[in-house]
Amino acid sequence: MLRQESAPIRLGDEMLNLIGIDNGSDFAPHAEEQMEGDRRLQQLKALVIPNTVNILLNHYPQSFDQPELGIDLTLAGDIQLSGSA
Repeated sequence: MLRQESAPIRLGDEMLNLIGIDNGSDFAPHAEEQMEGDRRLQQLKALVIPNTVNILLNHYPQSFDQPELGIDLTLAGDIQLSGSA
């Protein structure tokens, strides 16, 4: 399990970077949730390796849906958007 860490994997001459981010508590008050989200975003930015395939493992796919982060693929465990059943 990767929590706020990465695991670069070399495949021959190529490398890919697995990044795991833990979202923290789903039950935190909104202000705390926003601060925690900002902190996780900074942690994610520090784990991305430029010019490498970066794969994000994250519970919620929409959490870091920002192309400028350099994430090539996100694998998520929860694909329901809030309000959907």
